[in-house]
Amino acid sequence: MTGDPANLANVRAGLLIDGKEVAFATGAAVLGNPLTSLTWLVNDLPKHCPGQHIKAGDVVMSGAVCASTAFEVGSTMEVRFAGLRADRDCTVQAKFV
Repeated sequence: MTGDPANLANVRAGLLIDGKEVAFATGAAVLGNPLTSLTWLVNDLPKHCPGQHIKAGDVVMSGAVCASTAFEVGSTMEVRFAGLRADRDCTVQAKFV
């Protein structure tokens, strides 16, 4: 990511199914900013699960930006993130067979 991590609220995520955008939102959809979700988890996990904590190297998912969307077997799903990098969008793609 480039720039200030606080800008995660402004990162746009578009969900495409077979090349057609079916949903989009910004990071603000995750409690106003994905860092808010992460901060809550780090601070409250030990309160709710004694002895548990986030460790260096743990992978944490902050929450969904877009709503869940139904798809058919054989569909290709793609998520495009705009604003994570200054020079290009970041894309994650999967085909469900």
